[in-house]
Amino acid sequence: MYHHDDEFEERLTLWAADGFSDALDRGEEEARRYATSVESEVIFVHVCPLGSGFAPEDGVEVFSLMRRSSRSSSEYLDLLIDTGSEFVRSDLEDMVIEELVQERLAETEDKSSAMTSGIDP
Repeated sequence: MYHHDDEFEERLTLWAADGFSDALDRGEEEARRYATSVESEVIFVHVCPLGSGFAPEDGVEVFSLMRRSSRSSSEYLDLLIDTGSEFVRSDLEDMVIEELVQERLAETEDKSSAMTSGIDP
């Protein structure tokens, strides 16, 4: 998230990274470059793991939202982003991991069922 004068911008970029830390490092670096190019400050960076098999173009922007507000960066974040009812990174990672595990279990069960019924998966 970026702040310049009375404008706040939210962007979402995707990174094909070697892990969470790598994605965070690369995302933060790109956020600083972008902020410099639009003469704003980076006030918030968030990373969400998407799981294996998802292959976006590196650094592609898939979402951007800009708002005018006379609030300070801290007030803006507290009002719209950091409200206290968000999932924190570890909660989100747990949800993504659980979803991936359930998908893999379903795939395994489907293959197992097809094999026992004589159908080639």
